[in-house]
Amino acid sequence: MYMFIFILFVFSLIIRPIEQHYRIKIDGLPCHMTAMELVTELKKQPLSLLKLIETPEIPKGSTTRHFYLIRQAAEKLARKRVYEWHNYPIREGYLVKCQLEYDRVPITELPSNSSSSLTTVLKTDTQRLRTLFARKYSLLRLFNSFK
Repeated sequence: MYMFIFILFVFSLIIRPIEQHYRIKIDGLPCHMTAMELVTELKKQPLSLLKLIETPEIPKGSTTRHFYLIRQAAEKLARKRVYEWHNYPIREGYLVKCQLEYDRVPITELPSNSSSSLTTVLKTDTQRLRTLFARKYSLLRLFNSFK
């Protein structure tokens, strides 16, 4: 029994979980605000954040807008930012509302129009699965050798 628990522990160390990225939805901003203004007014953030800000279109007739801070790999840092920025008075009459979400792959990063590039992506995913199962199989062989 203890050997089985040990094998599961080793297995969990060897196989890394799939990387999950987060994004922060920053809402409740004036409709004419730019990403540059957001970064400078939002508790004096570094300008390097500009590369990570996604600016969706503003719906007609809207008085507020939102931005996304994308590709946040560390959930702890993303939660910290949400905590710091939520209900922050950015301008007179405007309170920032933040929400942590799972990030999605932007359309520009999806494979191009050809099906061969999609096949390449599927092949790399298949290779990852094969590697994962190969590791699992070798651990099972190791476990069975102790019996």
